[in-house]
Amino acid sequence: MEEKVIATKSNFTIITKVVTIVSLVIFILYPTSNEIYKILNYVAIVAIVITLILFIMQILNPKNLITKKGDKIYLNKIHKRVAIELGAISSINIKHKSNRGFKYQFGTIYIYTKINKVFKVANINNVDEVKRTLTNMINK
Repeated sequence: MEEKVIATKSNFTIITKVVTIVSLVIFILYPTSNEIYKILNYVAIVAIVITLILFIMQILNPKNLITKKGDKIYLNKIHKRVAIELGAISSINIKHKSNRGFKYQFGTIYIYTKINKVFKVANINNVDEVKRTLTNMINK
């Protein structure tokens, strides 16, 4: 039986991390002799390292975050794959990413099971459509 892709990862966060790293590198390379600027250079270096780690983690995530095969859905993580029976899911909630009143198409989905387990999958593209698709699968 073939796996059906339900959710893919959003590339928006990858783009924002690249822009952040480039901006901080430009800030560090800008020449000045101001003492406060030198302190801010160290802060920028720490910010670059943190953003670079988050960027690498985002790149390593699989492209297909949620797939379906048979009567199970699979949550694909970096080093593991979690299988959930469709009948074991009690509810699904979503949280959109937003910025200054603007709501993006991507976000996080929370899958609640009947045994009170919560599975969280972040950076899902078209999170509304994914919730609709999963809800339809559960109700069949």
